[in-house]
Amino acid sequence: MFDLNPLSDVGIFSEDAEFAHLLMLYLLHLPDFDFTAKLQEKAVYDHREAAKYMPNQNYFDEAKAIITEMKQFFEGYVYAEKVLEYQERKLKENQRYCVKIYEGSGKQCANYSVQV
Repeated sequence: MFDLNPLSDVGIFSEDAEFAHLLMLYLLHLPDFDFTAKLQEKAVYDHREAAKYMPNQNYFDEAKAIITEMKQFFEGYVYAEKVLEYQERKLKENQRYCVKIYEGSGKQCANYSVQV
């Protein structure tokens, strides 16, 4: 699932679209599995939780682990390395968009995601 980015006039920054492209390529190399209804429910739950202003640390840890695996997968591909470094910086330096919006507006972001 992708959320619209209110900081972008078109709803997404090119860096994030590039990351989504790399993520899809990375995911295609992983072994296929049965995406059961239970796993789908967990995915929706995790998406909502990770989208919170202050999500549980385990979501940051999981994101960092995936980015690390992607860096290994795309090793030597300079374009991919730069895209992944940008995403990693957002996590390490707390440059997530919700934080930027909160700091820019003086109002706290909603600590929930829209019901799907």
